[in-house]
Amino acid sequence: MGFPWGRLAALAVFVCLGGVAQNRAVGTRDQHERVIALVPFIGSGTTDDPRRPMFTPQPGTVAAASKTDIVAFHFLPSDDGNFAIVELIARDKAAFATILASTDSNVKVFLRGRDSQQAVESFLQQYRKSFTLASFGEVVVP
Repeated sequence: MGFPWGRLAALAVFVCLGGVAQNRAVGTRDQHERVIALVPFIGSGTTDDPRRPMFTPQPGTVAAASKTDIVAFHFLPSDDGNFAIVELIARDKAAFATILASTDSNVKVFLRGRDSQQAVESFLQQYRKSFTLASFGEVVVP
């Protein structure tokens, strides 16, 4: 009986394919901590106090954010312009402590793993008729 070259070759292929599967990049939607929320707009609209979605940082402060700050966000206004559908992005869940603890009846927060896509879209379509998570866009954070 000779050396089992066929088995050795099969094992080599299996090991190589297993290594390739483990090296897949994480999708950008799965990087960092993220929440989607319906929030009212805040700010007076001046240069010092721009109109923006509640819980979002003032312009110019995102780049210098620490580990426990919001590092990026994007939003769509509601059909009536009074609310924003916003995705907040942070490096650590601690950045969401304020929004998660909010008792403001105008704030509704959705968490990945807790809220289904159908529940999120159904609720938010009451505020923006054409809203879908797929069309919401994506923010890539370095």
